[in-house]
Amino acid sequence: MPPTKEAIIKGVYSRFKGTLAQTYKRIKEDPKYSADDMPYITLKDVDYWFKHNHITLNSKYYYKREFNSFVAPRPKHTFQIDLFNFNYEQDQPEFEEDVPKSGLMCIDVFTKEVHVVPVPSKHAIEWERAINECISKMGRPKIIMTDPDASMKGVVIDEWFKRNSDIKQVLTRHHASFAERALRMFKVEMYKLVKEDVKPWPEYLKQVLHRMNEGRQPIDYDNRVHGDDKVFPHKATGFTATEAAKPENWLEVHTNMEIQARHRRKYPEIQVGDEVKVYKQKKAHEKEVVSDYPKAPVKVKKITKSLGQTFYEVEGDTFPVLRADLILYKKGEGPVAEEVKEEEEAVKPEFVSKLRMRVRARAARLEAKPAKDKAKADAKAEAKAAKDMAKAEAKAVKDAAKAEEKAKKQAEKAELLATRKRIRERTKAK
Repeated sequence: MPPTKEAIIKGVYSRFKGTLAQTYKRIKEDPKYSADDMPYITLKDVDYWFKHNHITLNSKYYYKREFNSFVAPRPKHTFQIDLFNFNYEQDQPEFEEDVPKSGLMCIDVFTKEVHVVPVPSKHAIEWERAINECISKMGRPKIIMTDPDASMKGVVIDEWFKRNSDIKQVLTRHHASFAERALRMFKVEMYKLVKEDVKPWPEYLKQVLHRMNEGRQPIDYDNRVHGDDKVFPHKATGFTATEAAKPENWLEVHTNMEIQARHRRKYPEIQVGDEVKVYKQKKAHEKEVVSDYPKAPVKVKKITKSLGQTFYEVEGDTFPVLRADLILYKKGEGPVAEEVKEEEEAVKPEFVSKLRMRVRARAARLEAKPAKDKAKADAKAEAKAAKDMAKAEAKAVKDAAKAEEKAKKQAEKAELLATRKRIRERTKAK
């Protein structure tokens, strides 16, 4: 039995290493792979193997950084949180009170609303306090997503999620990308203010959050200058966070994000029983020769769909895994052991009905807008035509009156000339 395409490409790459083009060239130049009983390998086959094989998935390959976009269905559906350190770029003066060196960033993935809570340490108790403050400020989400920080896997946070069972905890093995992007903008705005006047950074927190959520700086009405009221909406949503949270804008916000979403990475389907490898972040001093995926594959035990996402439970891991954190190593043999289970989302029916009513009302308004605009334009044209006609009639009447008055004057003038002529003739006859 001849070897498969994957086996040939893997054998050539394992023996010689090299780039995608070099591997393809070696396969084509080897006469034993040109036999009639051998599968025909194209450059596209080699490219697919490079992109989906755990041997080549390391930092030197560009497609490791290719991920599909995630678009939340509505506000307060998915929050991302991440801890950060704030270090002063200049010599820090001694403040009267201790300044928190860390903070917790929380962002609503749909509206891009952010909230930051200063924390004195990265202990799990501080995580719990900060999360409670974020939820009281921004509302209760369906999902809280974080990267695999040690504090998020502790007993304190685990007990918090058990008490708040309506919120699902999702750990991504990579990074909380939305939170980290918001964090970069937060630090840029914060450093601008701290450089001008060195103060404890929590004193500028309200001003920076206003800039990020409202799209502009707070207006100082005593020292107002031109351009203070200019608003800079978020590029992804087309609205500021405050405007994106309004129900009448949800449809347009979701559409704007879907238009910009990327879906370039194609994942092979995984079923229960397949062997996979789970992504694991490298430690601080590990070199590039250490793979991001461990050598030993594990089997998929269960697949669950919940809140619009698919979660995979694998052997030896207590937390469900997202598809982006898995790489398919080997398809399972035999029938599928368990079907994919769909978990129903706990959403209040009245909320769903109100949301649907708003969406339908907006769709009806958008559908009726062309006809309404046409009727408005026709009415305007008719009013203009009637106005022009009335103006023309008034002008005609005015011109007729002028012509009649002119004719009358000419008649009076002619009569006067005739009278003078008769008088002259009489005078001449005498």
